[in-house]
Amino acid sequence: LIDIFCDASLSMQKFSTHTIDSGNPKWNTSMQFQIYDLNKDILSVNVFDRKTYMPNMFLGKVEFKVMQI
Repeated sequence: LIDIFCDASLSMQKFSTHTIDSGNPKWNTSMQFQIYDLNKDILSVNVFDRKTYMPNMFLGKVEFKVMQI
C-alpha cells in the first residue's frame, strides 16, 4: 500500500500536500510562497510514502531555481 505526499519548501516556508493512495499520484494543489530573492531562492519538493508505525519513506526530490519557474 502506497500513501504518497509531497513537502514543498522555499526558504523557511513549508507546505504539504494531502496523501494519495496511488502509484501514479496527481495533486491539484495551490501553494503560495513569499519570494525574498528571485535570483537565489530555490523551491524544493520532496516526495514521501507515509508510514504509520515507522518513519516516512523518502522517494525522491526535485529543486527549481525560482527564476526558472
